[in-house]
Amino acid sequence: MMIREAIESEIKKIAPKGTRFTLEHPKKPEFGDYSTNAALIAAEQKKENAHDLAEQYARHLRTVPGVRDVKVAGSGFINFFLNDDIFIGNLSQILGDKER
Repeated sequence: MMIREAIESEIKKIAPKGTRFTLEHPKKPEFGDYSTNAALIAAEQKKENAHDLAEQYARHLRTVPGVRDVKVAGSGFINFFLNDDIFIGNLSQILGDKER
């Protein structure tokens, strides 16, 4: 399973069923390798504090293999920082795919 799918899968386990969140590469590298608005969306649905919910999500999401760190930013965005071995593995896969 790719890292993106692993993160999405874990978010779906903790977010309310049917939560329509985004998981994307942030425009600024200092915001990590991926960022999600899942806690913001879930907090709106549940009428909870988005930042507090993001902190709860972050504690769980730090356990995703390949994730080095998870930080909460602003009012509830969650930023993911990946382990270097994720990038090394991707490079190896790209270099090994001679047809592409």
